[in-house]
Amino acid sequence: MTWLALTLTSLGRFVEARSHALQALRIAERADHPFTLAETLTGIGGLSLAQGDYDASIEALVRARVVVDAWKLQPWAVLGRLGYALALSGRLEQGREFLEEVVRSATTMSSMGVGRAMQLAWLGEALLLEDRVDDAERRAHEALSLAQRQQERGHEAWSLRLLGEIASRRDPRDAETAETYYREALTLAAELGMRPLAAHCHFHLGKLLRIVPRPEQARQHLTAAATMYREMGMRVWLDQVGAELQTSA
Repeated sequence: MTWLALTLTSLGRFVEARSHALQALRIAERADHPFTLAETLTGIGGLSLAQGDYDASIEALVRARVVVDAWKLQPWAVLGRLGYALALSGRLEQGREFLEEVVRSATTMSSMGVGRAMQLAWLGEALLLEDRVDDAERRAHEALSLAQRQQERGHEAWSLRLLGEIASRRDPRDAETAETYYREALTLAAELGMRPLAAHCHFHLGKLLRIVPRPEQARQHLTAAATMYREMGMRVWLDQVGAELQTSA
């Protein structure tokens, strides 16, 4: 049931995902089964993370970590998501350190299905948030190569998005390369039905094209992102894209 919730999360079907995740949590708590409880809490943390509710994500993941530590279970699924949530919430050093530990220590597919490619991408994004652009790019290319080699197409799309972000934040900005990566990520995300990722790609393209400037195309992508964020209830990013639309008006 937790795996179903995570799949629905990737598709942007958050209401259904939360219903399944909470049902799984009730079952795990009644059964008093540590592994299942940790897995379910990790799934809930991942769901909240995808929706942009970092506080709720960290709360669930910290609770999962307590269970994992108490029962000496494999920690990498929990620590990977927790590190990413901490980094995105602004606790950059702590989040990056967790992710470095995961990448250094986790050598197999985690119990939550989060492969090494995604862990590398999360670390790459954390490094980018610290303005360590070259380190971020190295990790992003590692993530992309591994995802392609293992045919993890969803993780490939996330890695392409990250490479677009890296190119767009270089000094000077490499707008052409960034646009190429964003469009490749968007195409793959759309093909796989990964609406949250597709919305992010529209948002990134809109911001990039506003700066280039190609204002009409920028507005088209920003409007598409706003529509998708609104439909999925992703309020954090809806507010951000609204600000971009006002700026580009």
